[in-house]
Amino acid sequence: MATTPAAEKNLYDFYGISHTTRHTMLPKHGIRVRITETGAGAPVVIVPGNTGDGFPFIPLLPHLPGRRIITINRPGGGLSEGMDHTTVDFHDFAVETLTTVFDALELDHAPIIAHSIGGHWSQWFAITRPERVTALALLGVPGNVLTTRPTLLLRLTTIPALGEVIGRLTVPKEPGTALNGLKITGHAAESIARQAALSDSYYRFANLPHYLTSTLSLMTAVNRLSGSKPRYWPLSHGRSRTWVSWSRCRSGHDRAPGVSDREPWFERLALPRCMVARRRRSRSAVSVRLIQPVAVLLAG
Repeated sequence: MATTPAAEKNLYDFYGISHTTRHTMLPKHGIRVRITETGAGAPVVIVPGNTGDGFPFIPLLPHLPGRRIITINRPGGGLSEGMDHTTVDFHDFAVETLTTVFDALELDHAPIIAHSIGGHWSQWFAITRPERVTALALLGVPGNVLTTRPTLLLRLTTIPALGEVIGRLTVPKEPGTALNGLKITGHAAESIARQAALSDSYYRFANLPHYLTSTLSLMTAVNRLSGSKPRYWPLSHGRSRTWVSWSRCRSGHDRAPGVSDREPWFERLALPRCMVARRRRSRSAVSVRLIQPVAVLLAG
């Protein structure tokens, strides 16, 4: 059976994509971060969700021609070094990691495609370093962006003993059951069936020695049983006015209700997934786009 790197390579080969790998070190924490690159052209940075594995984005890559796609394997996942997220300030660590990667790759600025908790990281980075983010495409629910909260199962993992039991039960025992976790988090069965090629990678990455420590500490660092920790809501770290506007998307919503200029605006709104938010900070601006975001980002 394939090793974890081999399983990832097999997935790249399945989609006909060649890739290169490099690493950079986080100087403050001494953690090695793995970065994969595909394609050539103007750079686009991908910040994955979940524990930080980049392989779930591989099926998307053939649809992004003419771009240099840089996928950051967040510390704790994706063959970056494992870590205990409770030992760092999650906000500062996120900004440090993305700044270090941008510097290592000599990227003055770039658009970012991010998923889930990767969206959480990327919003902080865009707010803190707006001159380095030209656009931000958030896929799925951006981690704790509003008053949203993880599913009950994920929140239960913040209870020490129970969390360890849940974590061990969710680690797949064989590739054939590796996609079952996607069902738990709400993915449709027909969608999962179309991604059967991902099974071996999901199995291998979830069985890495540091997987449980990285995953459970991530849940504990950011969440509590009642929901997300308020100090880690992404926009709670901003200091300037924020407003929202709307564009038509599959949910059918095309206008926003009245929005206060006072922060945090996210406490007052239940935004549908097609939110288009723009944040103005001093002389710079950052765009945040949800739903159909990749096409918009690459066309811009």
